[in-house]
Amino acid sequence: MGETADDVERESTAREAAAGGIPHPMRTLRAKLVVFAAAIVIIPGACVGIIAGRASRASLEQAIGAQLAREASHAADRIRATLVAERWALESFSRQDLMREIRVDDIDKRISTALATFRQGSSVRRDYLVVTPDRRAVAAGRPASIGAIPEGITFFLESHDRPVVGPLELESGHPVVLMSAVIADPDRQDEELGILVGIYDWPALVAPIRALRRELGRLGMETSVLVVREGAQVVASAGESAARGLPPLAARAPRGSASASAYFRDREWLVGAASLEPPLAATELLVLEPLAVAFAPARRLGSRLALALSVALTLSLALAVVGAGRVSGPLRELTRATRGLARGERHALSRAVRTQDEVGTLAIAFQSMANDLDTAQRDLVEAAKYAFVGELAAGVAHEVRTSLGVLRSSVQILQRSLPEGADEESRELLRIVRAEVDRLGRIVDELLSLARPREMVAEQTVLSELLSRAAEFVEPQARERGVKLVRRACTSEGIVHCDSELIYEVALNLLVNAVQVAEAGGRVEVGITAPGAGFAGFEVIDDGPGIPDQLQGQVFAPFVTGRSGGIGLGLTFAKRVVHEHRGRITFRTEEGVGTTFRVELPTGLT
Repeated sequence: MGETADDVERESTAREAAAGGIPHPMRTLRAKLVVFAAAIVIIPGACVGIIAGRASRASLEQAIGAQLAREASHAADRIRATLVAERWALESFSRQDLMREIRVDDIDKRISTALATFRQGSSVRRDYLVVTPDRRAVAAGRPASIGAIPEGITFFLESHDRPVVGPLELESGHPVVLMSAVIADPDRQDEELGILVGIYDWPALVAPIRALRRELGRLGMETSVLVVREGAQVVASAGESAARGLPPLAARAPRGSASASAYFRDREWLVGAASLEPPLAATELLVLEPLAVAFAPARRLGSRLALALSVALTLSLALAVVGAGRVSGPLRELTRATRGLARGERHALSRAVRTQDEVGTLAIAFQSMANDLDTAQRDLVEAAKYAFVGELAAGVAHEVRTSLGVLRSSVQILQRSLPEGADEESRELLRIVRAEVDRLGRIVDELLSLARPREMVAEQTVLSELLSRAAEFVEPQARERGVKLVRRACTSEGIVHCDSELIYEVALNLLVNAVQVAEAGGRVEVGITAPGAGFAGFEVIDDGPGIPDQLQGQVFAPFVTGRSGGIGLGLTFAKRVVHEHRGRITFRTEEGVGTTFRVELPTGLT
């Protein structure tokens, strides 16, 4: 069975692929466009994501850290304010005149009653003691405290020169803060009656840290609040998570003055810090938030950016696939058209021209090139045909011309040797033979003219002058035949680049043919055509019978003629000359109406 065209194309494609003519699928233009589209989305998207992630984390760290530091400072201010107020109240009470009764043995009732009333004035006041120089509590806000004082208070009075100490635990195990104020003798200011000791409830003093955590919780912040002192000892906390693994963190907390507040970042925490000094020395308040919680908005932003990037990448890849198909499809069609052109399939090119972009322009240019190649091929065929005709004409003329000369001489001798009484029939036969010999001689001359190589001398030529000369030469013949020869007026002189003598002969041939086919009373018109697209030329129009349909395809072939007595080499000669000038000669005809021959020649150098 024979192979189909598809089979042949598949085999051709396979051979080209085997020979390396078809690129690897990942090296095709379509794949490169898809990869390029992915790259222009992924690379900028990744850069934007990284920059946005880092910028958002830095912004969140700065904003949240500053907020944590402010909140720590506010809470520390509230605790310091309470301690300062209590310290002032303690000193004021120690200077009251009531303290004169310390010199009286039975003083506990009146002073103790006053201390009990004073203790009830604030929730942070746990107890008050009046301690004599011999370290006995002679009055207290609670009767049970009168007598021997706890060892912790004794140590505080003997070992510390600071007026505020704490938090520490007494025998009860409850953390307290101790303050002391000297009770001076109202009558003798240089003598001391004793020391007034204030015992304050530490959990009540640091109640602001619990309120702070609740306020931050209402704002959506998962915080822990700590109070630490030197040695990274946590002395108060709000939040269970703060109790795990924080001493190393607290050890890195910044130390500063009373007004100092700052924030810093640990591996797991973002911390705002503020000092409680004074009145509590070496004590700080820390507000902590886990980094995972603080940077949650940045993670959400990153997730949204990743989602947006994924969507953009998907859409861009889809558009790239479609766009690459629209680009590579015409190229594939152009490739197939090129292969088809190599097989002689001219129609394949017209299918390849579909788009209006650069690829379509390339296809149009390729089609134009193919048409030019086709024209050049036809011109080469025509040139080869004319060369063959020329060689044939030269050979025939060489072989026949001598014989024709012998025949012409023999006929002339016979005509002169006929006796005067020879019959008329013999004389007529000799005249016919001589006429035919002369006609064959003219044919040989035409063949020699067609075959004779000529060196074309091209120069700028004014066609109007050349046509006027040809018309003047033909005009007597036209008048003899009763044909009107008209020179058409035009605005252009028709300046072309040609061999003027050869083009003159072309014009002369066309005019003679037109006059000979026109009937008596007919009309022949000659005129310059309007120049355009680098060409200018002339037309010869007759109103003769027109060219028969069966001859229209062979008008320029040698020895083809539509009139009696014609040799059929004039138009062949004209076509050859115009072809050598890189010009065009065309005709249009209609039976019973007439024929128009048009010659177009290049206006510039070729």
